Amino acid sequence: MSDFSVDCNIRQKPIDTIGLSEEARAKIMRCLSCGENPYTVLTYAAECIGKLSGDVTFGERCRKAIGAVYAEGLADPQAAELKRQELSERRERIKSALWNTSDSDTRERLINSVRHIDTELKKLDIIIEQGANRR
Repeated sequence: MSDFSVDCNIRQKPIDTIGLSEEARAKIMRCLSCGENPYTVLTYAAECIGKLSGDVTFGERCRKAIGAVYAEGLADPQAAELKRQELSERRERIKSALWNTSDSDTRERLINSVRHIDTELKKLDIIIEQGANRR
């Protein structure tokens, strides 16, 4: 079978909605049973909904909203932990790019980006620490 339709447009591969929803339900229940961070579970569910609906940006938009509203706005330690993990991963990718570029302008931009992330990580660490002290 060809990957092209009659009008020569590339066909979208059909999504296995039943398989994806079964996998998502099982993973969500495992996460809940293990006491996983609820924001992680919510983000995973949003990503699955996005895939099922064809809205590939839905999960990312939800993740950003959780970071802005719950981590920064409401200072929720669990949301801050999720955002901290994502920022740490981004920081490492940027540092890796920093070592792989020789352009001075690009290097300066990457260095500034790492500094900005470091500032954000410190803010999140305070929120996480305050949450640990409340327990």
